[in-house]
Amino acid sequence: GRPLPGPREAPDDASGDTVTDLAALVRAVEDAARRAGIGRQPSPWLSPLPERVRLEPRTAAGGSVVDVPAIPFGVTDLPSVQSREPLTADLVKGGHLYLAGTSRSGRSTALRTFAGSLAAGCSPFDVHLYAIDCGAGALLPMVSLPHCGAVVTRDQLDRCERLLTALGAEVSRRQQLLAEAGFASLSEQRAAVAAADRLPWMVLLLDRWEGFVGAFDSYDYGRLVDMALRLLREGAAVGLRAVFTGDRTGLTGQVSTVFDRRLVLRMADPNDYGYAGLQERQVPASMPPGRVLEVVAPGVPPRESQIGLLADDPSGTAQVAALQDIARAAATRYGRLPRGRRPIHVDELPVRATYREAMELDPDFMPPSALWSLVGVGGDTLAPVGVDLLNEGPGFVVGGPARSGRSTTLRTIAESLLDPAVAGGLVPVVLVTPRRSPLRMLAGRRGVLGLLTADSTAEDLEDAIGSEHRYAVLVDDAELLDETELDDALRDVLRTARDGEHALVVGGTTEDLGRGYRGFIADARRSRSGVLLSVDSPDDGDLFGLRLPRNASLGGPAGRGLFVRQGTTAQIQVALPPPLNG
Repeated sequence: GRPLPGPREAPDDASGDTVTDLAALVRAVEDAARRAGIGRQPSPWLSPLPERVRLEPRTAAGGSVVDVPAIPFGVTDLPSVQSREPLTADLVKGGHLYLAGTSRSGRSTALRTFAGSLAAGCSPFDVHLYAIDCGAGALLPMVSLPHCGAVVTRDQLDRCERLLTALGAEVSRRQQLLAEAGFASLSEQRAAVAAADRLPWMVLLLDRWEGFVGAFDSYDYGRLVDMALRLLREGAAVGLRAVFTGDRTGLTGQVSTVFDRRLVLRMADPNDYGYAGLQERQVPASMPPGRVLEVVAPGVPPRESQIGLLADDPSGTAQVAALQDIARAAATRYGRLPRGRRPIHVDELPVRATYREAMELDPDFMPPSALWSLVGVGGDTLAPVGVDLLNEGPGFVVGGPARSGRSTTLRTIAESLLDPAVAGGLVPVVLVTPRRSPLRMLAGRRGVLGLLTADSTAEDLEDAIGSEHRYAVLVDDAELLDETELDDALRDVLRTARDGEHALVVGGTTEDLGRGYRGFIADARRSRSGVLLSVDSPDDGDLFGLRLPRNASLGGPAGRGLFVRQGTTAQIQVALPPPLNG
């Protein structure tokens, strides 16, 4: 036979001579498009989500509206329908939101963007904003927003406790109000009443939940942590919405049950995604700052979104500047809100306050009785704080260690009683100073009935009071008069005060004042009204029968103290008395 033919040589792909059917079809389509003048068409597939998205917040309609619009704070990718939509939070139909992520994943930026979008798109008549910053202070610029009542940090124990207490009281008030009116929700109330009577939505932002727990879990047996969780549970039904950030600790345990929605940023450990219901294969290889995943349903791929920025420049200074621009625009648009429609304030106590500054905080203040006296400044909305010796006395005790401002407090009280512009007229005073005291500088002043010392007798006190029916006796270093002749005379002042208009104010060291169980000091303590200055031990509360937290730091600048009014406490800054020449 004939020899077999040799094997064919394979075509050289590199030469480009091989033409497949697909290549021929593509070339024919290109030629046809070129002859028809048709340009290159866009890809049918969406381009990847950008790593930075500039948010363009909508502008609020102005005034009050029944239905508050959803708050956009990013962009969501919808690959199944080849589209995108705004990433929003709906105050009306939604619930609490938790953003989980590690450090530098965009948590604080997300809250700042959320606040800016809320302030631009919602009226302060409709939404009030509050924040607890347990991070690096990224939320502090929010205080300039007219919607914002307070931004407190984790090192401000008193303000944090006051904010949670105030919000808790507002939730209780709303529960009662809605129940009495027959409304099932805040949305029903807002739709049924006039614009001026609509209750605003309340939004609480908290940056770094793990920082909040770390700061307050050991304070008073975790009472503030329990208050926050109770607030979220009970507040949802009456218009409170929370947006918290934190690490994986917010995805587990008791706190995880209060959040209706979870957005997951980049986590420190790949295993942490499992706490949010995400499988490792569902997590993109790249998670830039602000990129979030959200589980929408079992068996459905998670939604991928990018949280927006308030400015093109992602730096903190640029974002703060953009937020301040929004704040200025809102303040110009809405002006100063009426007193009854402002958000709840939790003002920071000043380091120093004078007598005149304290009284000028509330020029319209009307003392409840003629025996009202200024003590200092305090309150959630900073205002003059004083004692009504007629209804909250007749005893008032000022306790504290040496050089804590006891005598200054007594002199401020004396100046207030002697001020004819306060409480409708001058109240005469008797000053008792067993040793050198600033009270002695008031001797000879109009209204000072007498100045008694350690050598004075009961008759001296009786002569000084004379026929006065309305008066006050102020005693400095009261412990030096225990078991002296003046002891019984001062007890008589307290005894007769129940039927007259007079009172007894005593000052001394906390330790000495709490030592006796009889005498005028013990009788004065029974009113459970006074001031504890420079508290350095929880046992100081025993002076008024109070239980103070064991690990609380209640110190502060000179004049900082606990104001006790019939067993209830509040922090104040004692007002400095006016100069003697005016």
